[in-house]
Amino acid sequence: MNRKRWTDLLKVVVSLALIGLLLSQIGLQQVVEVFAKAHLAYWLLGLAMFLLGIVIKTFRWQILLDALEIHISASELLQLNFIGFLFNNILPSGIGGDVVKMYELSKDSHQSAESVNAVFVDRVVGLVVAQFLAIIAALIAYRMVSTEVLFVTLALFLGSLLAMWMLVQESLWEAILRRVPFLNAWQEGRLADKIRRLYKTFRRYDMSSIIKALLVSLIFNVTLVLSNYFVGLALGVSISMLYFWVFVPITSVVTMIPISLNGLGVREMGYVTLFTQTGVPQEVAFSMSLSFYAFTVISGVIGGALYIMRGARGYLTEEARG
Repeated sequence: MNRKRWTDLLKVVVSLALIGLLLSQIGLQQVVEVFAKAHLAYWLLGLAMFLLGIVIKTFRWQILLDALEIHISASELLQLNFIGFLFNNILPSGIGGDVVKMYELSKDSHQSAESVNAVFVDRVVGLVVAQFLAIIAALIAYRMVSTEVLFVTLALFLGSLLAMWMLVQESLWEAILRRVPFLNAWQEGRLADKIRRLYKTFRRYDMSSIIKALLVSLIFNVTLVLSNYFVGLALGVSISMLYFWVFVPITSVVTMIPISLNGLGVREMGYVTLFTQTGVPQEVAFSMSLSFYAFTVISGVIGGALYIMRGARGYLTEEARG
């Protein structure tokens, strides 16, 4: 078994271990009882908000691509977003879907560096706005959340700003390329050339496109928070929405850490750790997280159907040409 397979297996083990640990503390029966009492209408409303968010996020991606003169229809990008959820659920990483989206977009646009760049910037812009909104909510509700949560929120916001700043620092990237010899040696310098093309692409974004992307991201984050809020209502949670504005961005970042299967286990641990501070029972916080995970699985199922249809269309097209 090679190193990658061992790493993938370890991520699955981490997810199962965290879920097992939480269930040993909470009790499976308690979780079942929470779902048995759930209000289906609110739960479905949460799912609707989640799916609406995917549609909204598609327009943010399209704005960034248009700025790079890559013109792809919104329907095509929407399909790729759903397909991304498919691979997020079957690959042992919360960013596996991004890699697939980069690959599929590169095939359509024939501009690999720009395609990778747009997917990456789309992710970073979303994080910046999410953490900015979390900072505002945390400042408003500073008496309602712990010092640790305030510190984490501030650190994540500053980290996302630092990431955006680093993306446009040509001198920084050149210094990295000079001081890491294998980047220039790898495949006769082709890797270094790809990195140069990637960071130079960041300069092609105009301020208008960035502002539009930020505004769309604001709307997307509203749907994301509402999705979680409605799930909370479905499971009997009656706390201020301000908590959701603070906690949801934190859990979004935590689940991106590639140590588990699509954030499974890490997400649940985050929900339990944060929401129990507000008086929400452990079994309810755990069930909230599982519900949100179910939304990603449902989106992945939709993505799977679309992926099969794309493959079938491609096959029929090739047959017609042949």
